[in-house]
Amino acid sequence: MSETTGIGRNYVSYVYIELGATPFTDLNNNWAYTQIFWEQKFWQQPIYIHVEYRALLTNSYENDFYLGLAYTFTSSKGFLALEPLYRYGPNAGHGAQLSVVGGWEWKYVSLAHFTDLYWTSKMTTPLTMYNECRCFFKICPKFYVGAIGIMAYSFQKKMDALSASVALRLNL
Repeated sequence: MSETTGIGRNYVSYVYIELGATPFTDLNNNWAYTQIFWEQKFWQQPIYIHVEYRALLTNSYENDFYLGLAYTFTSSKGFLALEPLYRYGPNAGHGAQLSVVGGWEWKYVSLAHFTDLYWTSKMTTPLTMYNECRCFFKICPKFYVGAIGIMAYSFQKKMDALSASVALRLNL
């Protein structure tokens, strides 16, 4: 995975690229994922206009577009953002999403978390939650090693996904 974040006085930009594979015996579980967003504010309050694009390439292709607001709380070590968003994807249809996103950076440790609660017009469940936590340790200025935990739940009788993986991160 590779990610880069740009933070200016009135904007936040983010690009994330992830390539993954499960054991080589099952080639249908290889994937490429990208997420790109831009947040811009035109006033003093910590409220940004949020525009985002996400794409997932497996043995099929999915992409989604997002538009909304981000209310961001910042500190010297990180941030916490609340994002009510409109979302649209050709496979998912129109919908709504509430994201809670956080990221903290210390000298040798980086923590990131996001939770998406969403509904789209083509879903068969009333609501879905996707939660991801990332913990990375700095090896050198641009290279990290760590773990990613994922949980997905559609508020039915059982959890949809629960996984943990070891990851390498390169900051561009």
